[in-house]
Parts: sequence; C-alpha cells; structure tokens
Amino acid sequence: MKKKFLFIIIIILITNAIGQVDESTYFNYLQQTYFENTKGKLNHFLIEEFYQYQLTFPNSDQDDQVLWMLGDIFEKENKQYTALIKYAKIIFLHPKSKLIEQVRLRIKALLSSMTDLEFTQKKDQITKQIIKNYPLQNYQDAYFEWLSFIYSLNISRLNSVLLKEINLYNQIFKDSFKTNDVLCFWQGCLYEKENNINMAAANYTKLLTLYPESIFRSLALYKTAYFNYSKFGEFNKAIDGFLEIINSYSNSDSAGNAQFYLAELYETGLKNNDEALNNYRLLLEAFPDNPLCLKALKRIAKISYSKKQYEDAAAAYMQLFEKYPDDDFAPEALDKIETIYSGKFNDFERSASILKLYASHFKTHKNAAEHLYRAAGIYAFKLDNTSEAVLICQQIIKGFKESDYADKAKKLILKLGKK
Repeated sequence: MKKKFLFIIIIILITNAIGQVDESTYFNYLQQTYFENTKGKLNHFLIEEFYQYQLTFPNSDQDDQVLWMLGDIFEKENKQYTALIKYAKIIFLHPKSKLIEQVRLRIKALLSSMTDLEFTQKKDQITKQIIKNYPLQNYQDAYFEWLSFIYSLNISRLNSVLLKEINLYNQIFKDSFKTNDVLCFWQGCLYEKENNINMAAANYTKLLTLYPESIFRSLALYKTAYFNYSKFGEFNKAIDGFLEIINSYSNSDSAGNAQFYLAELYETGLKNNDEALNNYRLLLEAFPDNPLCLKALKRIAKISYSKKQYEDAAAAYMQLFEKYPDDDFAPEALDKIETIYSGKFNDFERSASILKLYASHFKTHKNAAEHLYRAAGIYAFKLDNTSEAVLICQQIIKGFKESDYADKAKKLILKLGKK
C-alpha cells in the first residue's frame, strides 16, 4: 500500500514538472508570435496568451513589454480605450521602463484621436497623470493605485474593461485581503453602471457579508436595500435595510435617501399612505437638507389631497414654495394652493392673497399679469372690495404695459367706476 502511494506522489511530481513552463521561454515564444503576426490573424490568441502569462508570472521582468504588446494589439483591433488602459498601466507599474517615453507618446496620440465627450472632458486629468514620474513601489500597491486612477476617471466606456482588470488583480493577489472591500464595492458600482443589477447586488452583498467593518458598509447596505425595493420586490428585506441605515448610519449621506425610499416603498409598494406620510415627514424633520425633501413635500401634498386633508395639502405646497422658491415647480405649488382655497374652502381672501404672492414673486413669469387680474376680479366680485381691486388693476397697467391684461385692467376700472 505504501509503495502504491509513493508511486502516485512521484507521478504527480513528474506531471507538474513537465507541465511547468519556463518564464523566459514562454515570453520569447509570445514575443516571436507577436512579431510574426503581421496580418493580425492571431490577435485574439495573443491577447488570451498574454493574460495567461500575466497570471502565471505576475510582475515579471518582461511585464512592461507584455503590456506594450497588448496595447498595440488592442489599438490594431480599434479598441482604443482598452489600449489606453494597458499603456497607462506601464506608467504606474513600471515607472523605470525603457518604454516610458514611447508609452506617453502613444497615450497622447490616442487622446488626440478620441472625440468622445467623456474623454475630452478628462484629457487634462489623464495627461497630468501620464507625465508624472512615479516612484518605484510595492507591485501590489502600484497596481491598486493604477486601478484607483482608472476608476476615478468615471468614464462609462472603461467600465467593462476595468471590471476585467479588477478580476485579473483578484486572481494575481488572491491570497491577499488588502483593499478587497474597496474592489468589491467598485465592482458593485461598475456592474450597476452597466445595468447588471444582479451582479451589482451580489457584490454589495458579498461586501456586507465578508467585510462587515468596511467603510463602504453603509453605502452597500443602502444599495442592497434599494435594489430589494425597486428591482426585486423584496419589500421586507428592503424595509429592514433602510431602517438599519437610518438607525445605525444616521450621519451618512445614505440615511436621508433611505428615509425617502422607505416612505416611497410604503406609498407605491405597500399602498400604505399613512405610513408613507409618517416617513416623508420624518425625512423633513431628520434630514432637512436632503435633496429629496422637495419630492417628499410633493408626495405629502399629493397624498394629503387624496385623503381629503386639504389644509395639510396646502401647507405642504406652501412649505415647498418657501423652501424652494426658485424651483421650477414653485409656481405650480402656489397655483395648487389657490385652487384648494377657492375650490375646497371658498376662502376667497386667501385665494386672492396667493394670486398676489405669485405675481410679486414671479414678476417675469408669463402668467404674472393674469394672476393679478384674477385677484382683482376676486376683490371686485367676491369680496366686494372695489378699492383693492382698483389698486391691483393700476399695478397691472403700470407693471405690465405690453400685456393684454393691461387693457383688461383698464376696462375693469371703468366698469367698477360705474357701480
């Protein structure tokens, strides 16, 4: 039995020895194939073989040449964005390479040929990085710094390429847990940008499970909860996630958003308007500076109106106007308040005051004169206040001379004078 076991071990060792490829031999073979590939028929073969070489011999002495050849092949394949990444990798990982100046020229040529708006906006940022003289540093640190730079560019055309590069990094440094949470979060974000929500959610969940102390935990938790709500219909999981963010990460940027989408989930997902109102109001109280407060006020007004809570609806619209007077919706908010006062309460005094407020705040708006004229009509025929109606008409005549309502105001004054 022992002899049989020893024989098996010897066979395995011999097989491994035969299967091993000498680094220099492998590189020389690839380089020779690259030079002989004048018609490009072996481009795809070479790309795969160069990737395999990088996995087998990371940080080899020939790595800069491998990256140069890869960049050149991708250029010939009209994959300029991938070529750019490969060339930039040489600058970060091999700053003392003899190819550095050639690499910089290639990158500048690529940048000058690219007309994509995203790239043209980032040309200065890329150029600034490629002319820097980077110090020699730990290979993994340099690799991560390069990935960080590419990710920071936030160029959509680089997303899929960057995902492959992160995967290559993870394979090369598979025994190191350094920065793994960062890369996991980046992968989630990149898949999300590529609209691959399942893969994005999987990476965010991986981060939450494997790296619970990560600085990205609150963001990953928010993203996961939002997907459970908006994409997967897992409302209970979404509620748990949103509540954890609100309670455990109340000072994070995600907490306010979580509060809003928790309210929206109750409104649109569970059709529970009472809970929706409570949570929209909690957003206004706890996170008053969150950009989603504007939407929350609209939702509060809409739900309150549907529940025939007209005073609450008017109050929400007024709060919106006072907090966001320059928003495009502000004029409409005042119109809705006026409609509530005149149509639901027959409160013509407050109706007229809202019309006057509209005209005074939105003086250049196309409907300003019309609103003033309506106010004058209310004072004249609903409130029996002729003097106020005449004052408003005079204001229209003076402030809106070119408007049709100036003539109407004159006629109204004459009509009131005959009463």
